[in-house]
Amino acid sequence: MRVDKKVKNIISALLFFVLISFVLVSVTYLMRGNRYSYDDRITVAGLKEEAKNSLDVIYIGGSAAFTYYEPLKTFSDHGFASYDLATNNMQAEAILSYVRYAQKYQDPSLYVIGVRAFQYYSETGDEYALRIASDALDIGINRFSLVHDYLSDREMDAEPAALYWDIMKYHTNYEAFSTGQAWDLMDNSIVCDNKGGRIGSDHYYLNEPRDFDTKERAVLEAGCEKTLRKLLKYLSDNHLEALFVVCPYMITKEHYAIYNSIQDIVNEYGYSFLNTNDHYTEMNIDYAQDFSDVNHVNAVGAEKYTEFLEKYIIDNYKVPDHRGEAAYSRWEALAEEYKESSREMRNEVYDTIAYRKEGLEQRRLIEAETDPTLWSELINDQRYTCIVVGNGTALSGLGNIWKKTLGRLGFPDDLYETPNFMGGYCGGKELFTNGPGEKKMQVQILNRGETSCDIDNEGGRGSIVINDVEYRLKSDEGIDVVIFDNTYREMIDAVALTCDKNGELVISR
Repeated sequence: MRVDKKVKNIISALLFFVLISFVLVSVTYLMRGNRYSYDDRITVAGLKEEAKNSLDVIYIGGSAAFTYYEPLKTFSDHGFASYDLATNNMQAEAILSYVRYAQKYQDPSLYVIGVRAFQYYSETGDEYALRIASDALDIGINRFSLVHDYLSDREMDAEPAALYWDIMKYHTNYEAFSTGQAWDLMDNSIVCDNKGGRIGSDHYYLNEPRDFDTKERAVLEAGCEKTLRKLLKYLSDNHLEALFVVCPYMITKEHYAIYNSIQDIVNEYGYSFLNTNDHYTEMNIDYAQDFSDVNHVNAVGAEKYTEFLEKYIIDNYKVPDHRGEAAYSRWEALAEEYKESSREMRNEVYDTIAYRKEGLEQRRLIEAETDPTLWSELINDQRYTCIVVGNGTALSGLGNIWKKTLGRLGFPDDLYETPNFMGGYCGGKELFTNGPGEKKMQVQILNRGETSCDIDNEGGRGSIVINDVEYRLKSDEGIDVVIFDNTYREMIDAVALTCDKNGELVISR
């Protein structure tokens, strides 16, 4: 009788422990950060919802995986089922954890490994990047191993316990209780119809990279090589097929030397390495139209990269064609939907390019125009940024009509009361302006921050420096305006605006 009671007590305690653990895990999944992208979590959690062992190719990497490779296009073109198991800012240590995670649910014929994470390997810890990858995984040994491996070679300010047990980080995230996606992810599982692919329609003009090819080998950081070899050993020991790839981007000779060293190690373990920067002409990659920033392609570039990579896979690996199979009927429907959305995105890119090309002709008009009214109308355009420096009080005598003209450009009313004025404007909206007494500024004049601007209006001798090119003020008796082309990221005009004795606005070069 006593024994039975003890057994019942033990069973009750175990059940209580299981219940509490279940609740705690569920709440942890629910409250995982709204600070980080739900798209990344949906991609990772969505792998579980794919039929067991139904995927033929899994592409693991960072944003250079899901913005470049289109799984649904590949299914439409060749019939093999692939998936982008990728998150933003993926760190090198996360790749092995993601292979382990994938192996729990799938047994693909091929893993494609994006190696950009190894290129950017740093011994300086990045909590944001670690959390994006780790907080998308299930709570368990695999996630624990990722955090442990990441912290083992790094010093970080973050509290280690909160990295291992993320409820410590998110326990005050009450916003999750009113967020539908948070509830959908309460069991850390959700359908991902885009199969991890996330292409976009942004456009960023680039010139082709030059002189990047080199036979030099860079010295890899010790942690980078250790992490790479650990991944390769796991792949080899488990007889997993893998292809290591580098997607085309604004590569430099220094980056290429890093990839050469990575390739040597990859080949040492018997795996293939494909640097597609060697094939960008074959892919017909156009740097002037195919990119969304210096590191990622848009929908136009993604289509080209996918077509190249899928052909490479077909030619070098054994993958089946599932088109027409009942088990993949949903894939066929999604692939048809994707064709249309991809086409729409590509058309958006082309429309943006056409609009920006129109700005080239407008630039010629801007450079030649001396009438202040016409000039102000030409520059009041989203394609250009106006950077203003000078003595605003020198224009205080302007007639109201001219003040209204400058106001339409976004220039503020207190310009005429500010002796040391600095500001930036685009399409009639203010981007930045200096505070009281501030005579130097350092700003980024494009959203992604690739274009820096230093403004100095101290001592009556001001200058504007854009990407290390200096434009000096032309007049101490007014303001200078530098016009910057946002598409081609170059200065196209610099004028002095002054006020004559009749209160008229005068433009001079």
